[in-house]
Amino acid sequence: MKYTTPYVLYALLLSALPQLGLAEETPYVPSEENFAAREAFQDAKFGMFIHWGVYSIPAAGEWVMNKRNINYLEYKKYAQQFNPTEFDAQAIVLAAKNAGMKYITITTRHHDGFAMWHSESSDWDVDDASPYDKDIIKEMATACKQHDIKLFFYYSHLDWSHTDYFPRGRTGKGTGRPEIGDFRRYSDYMLGQLSELLNGDYGDVAGVWFDGWWDHHDDVDWRLRETYDLIHQLQPSALVGNNHHRAPFPGEDFQMFERDLPGGKKFGATGEISDALPLETCDTINGNWGFSKTDTGYKSKKQLIHYLLNTAHNNANLLLNVGPKPDGALTDGSLKALQGMGEWMQAHGNTIYGTRGSYLPKLSFGKMTTRKSTDPDQADIMYLHVTNFPEDGIISLPGMPNLKVRKAWSLANNSKRSITWKHDTLNTHFDISDIPVDPIDTIIVVEHDTWEPIKLPAMPALEFKTAPKPGLHYKLHEGVCNVVKEIMNKPVIASGVTETISLAPSTLRNDFGLNFSGYLQVPKTDTYTFSLTSDDGSSLTIDGRPCINHDGLHGASEKSFTTDIAEGWHTIEVSYFDAGGGSALELSWQSKDMPKQSIPASALAH
Repeated sequence: MKYTTPYVLYALLLSALPQLGLAEETPYVPSEENFAAREAFQDAKFGMFIHWGVYSIPAAGEWVMNKRNINYLEYKKYAQQFNPTEFDAQAIVLAAKNAGMKYITITTRHHDGFAMWHSESSDWDVDDASPYDKDIIKEMATACKQHDIKLFFYYSHLDWSHTDYFPRGRTGKGTGRPEIGDFRRYSDYMLGQLSELLNGDYGDVAGVWFDGWWDHHDDVDWRLRETYDLIHQLQPSALVGNNHHRAPFPGEDFQMFERDLPGGKKFGATGEISDALPLETCDTINGNWGFSKTDTGYKSKKQLIHYLLNTAHNNANLLLNVGPKPDGALTDGSLKALQGMGEWMQAHGNTIYGTRGSYLPKLSFGKMTTRKSTDPDQADIMYLHVTNFPEDGIISLPGMPNLKVRKAWSLANNSKRSITWKHDTLNTHFDISDIPVDPIDTIIVVEHDTWEPIKLPAMPALEFKTAPKPGLHYKLHEGVCNVVKEIMNKPVIASGVTETISLAPSTLRNDFGLNFSGYLQVPKTDTYTFSLTSDDGSSLTIDGRPCINHDGLHGASEKSFTTDIAEGWHTIEVSYFDAGGGSALELSWQSKDMPKQSIPASALAH
């Protein structure tokens, strides 16, 4: 076993950390280089993820060792077959670059623990355990530097092959390792390997992408802060991220979401979004992360572009995964998908690179990316990505009636055809009815003055003689309506108090209207997005101000309004009508600290 050099290096670095102000208790203060790297990372927007290792030999995905309960000694025999003679780092890096990707994250080791570099800490590596004689990570680092592609290192916390990974975690229990081990010694081993990767032998490392923390929660000490401090000492500009599915821990520089958009709750994620760190969504180009010979379900060009638009709309990067074959080459399906992305990014990358997320969380017509000018005399820009072209050719920005547009035009057919706009009390509307429809994304460019959300101040303090009572007043109207304003002219057949805004008070199935009124208690001053879903028409008024106009005959759909609103009580009124067919009514809200949810009964009073 080769243990000496990295442990000595790690011990020397560890002894220096307290002198450098990196003790466990010290708050993490990113370096200037790190802050600059975060900004550049956000600008990059699109990267390649590579899952590749010994697990490509059985060709059943990267979790094959765990899923098939392969004994760790038997599994090591796969390494004897790992001889990727078709591996060409230059070709892979160029495939990423030509696809419009600005960085690559590669698995230096996955959960099987196999090191894809010449590790001095272990003989379970490409140098000693396989017939392949090249350092794969070194090859990738050289090619990335040559083609100006940033390189991140994926590194798994857990290791199904290491006997010191004990106590066992939630996975890898069928791999036959003895029920003994020293977790502290194992974590020293990890720190030694990380020192090898970050000591300069592989050049500038853009970041470290951890995975596997979730295998243990509170029963082991992962020594995360110590690990993060070591990384930042060896590579000051390196960004640390951890796929632990939680809000970021101290010392982390970006937040990642696995197969999910920021705020989603898949894979056990909490849904908490950092408002201080860059965000990244990772997903795979087909179904598996590692190569699987049965996985031919590649996402289409349209699906991938819409995925990228969705992540950019949500102020996140997209890290798109490929799984090379056992011989080291990319699959034909991966290459075709990357080529399609490259064609689109070549033409429209300027609407993605360097942008930030949408001002509005949800748009009926598609997605939005934004670009703020650093020059006060220059306009800000929003790119409206129309992926759901409206029948009437009108796209609307709800809650933005105060948007001061300088000019707007379409990028259809490489033209700059001007388009017209108008405002009403709730929205800004753009007429794109004569713009050719792009089957993937019709892009509208809007130059405008700096926009700020409309602020709704808290209503004056109410001096209730008695405390407000739970629930809202409601009135049930009967009659045929085609627009919301007709509701109040229809006879009232029932009234009372209801807990929430819903269809529950109605005893009718068709041709009726509901009006709700009372008070809304906002828990804290913040920017909120209100979303009103209805079938048919509806409207929302807060503090006497029309906020959402979702009028007319239509199926179940949603309109939203974003505003700054102060803590306290506000008047609220919701009107709704049903003209037959289906019916639906729901009012939800969300803020940066509160995931989207129906407004609860506890926030409503009369």
